[in-house]
Amino acid sequence: MANTASHVWAGIVFGVGTAVKTVQAWFNSDPIDLGAFMVDDNGVAVVDFAVPNVAVGNHHLEVHGDDGSVYSVPIYVTDEPVEEGPVIVSIGGSSMITPPTGGPGDPGGSSGSADMGNIFGR
Repeated sequence: MANTASHVWAGIVFGVGTAVKTVQAWFNSDPIDLGAFMVDDNGVAVVDFAVPNVAVGNHHLEVHGDDGSVYSVPIYVTDEPVEEGPVIVSIGGSSMITPPTGGPGDPGGSSGSADMGNIFGR
């Protein structure tokens, strides 16, 4: 869960020895090009961006590897206040982590983590 202009870090792990050297990131519903990001020698890319000014609702961060692979993770944009701090998205795993925003029943939850299921490929 994030607000417009929230800082987001998305970590993608391809692994040592990967042929992927760069990734291109997009923020969808309206495709917004977030730029190209390098994959380091350990096979890790970090997509670092501010949530664009988009409508409240469900959106996706899509990351395209230069090998043709596509990864997608949901990001819910809200106009309700969320706690300060970056949203951290793990694309090398299966969870989206947000800073805790309140108690039980709050969308951010008291644990700050929500299982988002399998997010690899499509």
